[in-house]
Amino acid sequence: MNSLSLFFLIFLTEIATDLYIPSLPLLPDIFSTTIALAQATMSFHLIGFAIGQPIWGILSDRFDRRKTLLFGFTFFIISSLACAFSHTIHSLIFFRFLQGIGGSSGPVIGLALLKESSESSVIMIKRVSFLTTLLSISPIIGPILGGAFLSFYGWQINFHSIALAGALAMIFFSLQFQGMTKSLSSPCSPVSSKLFLLPLLAVNALLVSCVWIFITEAPFFLIQKFKISPVYYGFYQSATVIFYILGSVITNRGIQHWAAAKILKIGLILITTASISLLTFTLSESLTPLNFLSSFCIFELGLGITRPLLIDKILNARTNMIGAVSASIGFCEISLSSLFLLVLPYISSFLFLACIPLIAISIYIFSLYTNESKSWEFFSPPKGVDE
Repeated sequence: MNSLSLFFLIFLTEIATDLYIPSLPLLPDIFSTTIALAQATMSFHLIGFAIGQPIWGILSDRFDRRKTLLFGFTFFIISSLACAFSHTIHSLIFFRFLQGIGGSSGPVIGLALLKESSESSVIMIKRVSFLTTLLSISPIIGPILGGAFLSFYGWQINFHSIALAGALAMIFFSLQFQGMTKSLSSPCSPVSSKLFLLPLLAVNALLVSCVWIFITEAPFFLIQKFKISPVYYGFYQSATVIFYILGSVITNRGIQHWAAAKILKIGLILITTASISLLTFTLSESLTPLNFLSSFCIFELGLGITRPLLIDKILNARTNMIGAVSASIGFCEISLSSLFLLVLPYISSFLFLACIPLIAISIYIFSLYTNESKSWEFFSPPKGVDE
């Protein structure tokens, strides 16, 4: 089944923030407010995005997924328009919070629908790898488009654009997924123990939190310490995104020819190599922009390979409540990342960054040997399966 409209719906909820970023420095002057309140429009959006996920996940398990997603995305579109018509910073903060709640319906229910409409785990992994590739492009093109819109039309145009594009995508989705309900089911892998779910969620959230730590700390390390020009910093960050995309492409193409366990091992080995490398450079106090970026590019390559497989395994762990499980993926990622960002000022950030993946992989290996299945071979790819 063609699921492009579903991909686009999920993408819109992600790019909504990236389009908005260039407007942030202008908000204190526009609303005669403080920088702290302007930044609150970002933090409250993230809080709403985290809170909304378990709500939409539970509702989609209880009611028709298609209707629940349409309701959630309508909420997202209305709140986006409300943001554009805000006249005070406090109303903008409030509507950004609501926009986050509505926008969280896209990734949660969208992922559940992708799982339930996939005839096999191979197809699901191919879809997730394509989706994560699409979402990884958002931080690159979002600020560029947002800056262009801002220059010509003002800060409100970003919210108008999101609302219009969302309405069109929702119409196509409604027609394409006509009649789809939560009754669809997908094949469950042998590794489906309920006890296996929590370690998988922890591993995925720990690995994703490393990306947030990098985004937060890398500018200070490269620009302030090594005097890298802000003009060139974007190229450094783009390099890591390219390696993540490459990893996703490897999984997307390789899953038809190789066992998933083999691909997963490759990804985990790359992540382990990157972590040990970064740990060595940090402890020896020989960290430079080149070896720092090289280590994290290897990490991103491994993450791009590994993450689609982890997400599929998480969704397979509880096939009777995919909506809630899908919600738990994003909720754990955001919650754990936010917690780590709060403690970063008080610890050695690069030592912390190097240790997190090693902890994640240790949890994964330990859970394999304590889980009743104890198997890496959670499915064998059928031959000649295409999207």
